[in-house]
Amino acid sequence: TVQAVCDRQGPTSNGAPRNVKKVDPVQTRKRFSEKAAQIGKDIHKTADKLAKLTKLAKSKSLFDDPAAEIAELSYVITQDVQRLNQDLEDLGAIHRLENPPNSQ
Repeated sequence: TVQAVCDRQGPTSNGAPRNVKKVDPVQTRKRFSEKAAQIGKDIHKTADKLAKLTKLAKSKSLFDDPAAEIAELSYVITQDVQRLNQDLEDLGAIHRLENPPNSQ
């Protein structure tokens, strides 16, 4: 974030604090809401994939071995979960921008 960069750089050469861009709370809330909505959709899609994986794992077919499909779906779900974790971290960063700890 801009604040983090300014904090790392310290004050200006004359000792004055660096200018920090003001964060527009309306834009931040909008970004937060959009990101949260997308995460919700992605969680739903991942849950559908998990249900499909469960069905495949429980299937008992003599002629149709779903091992390759199970492995592929497991990999895709793992990637989805990793992306969701990153998205949740991003959402937390947006929340911290809107609600800085020292603003109380």
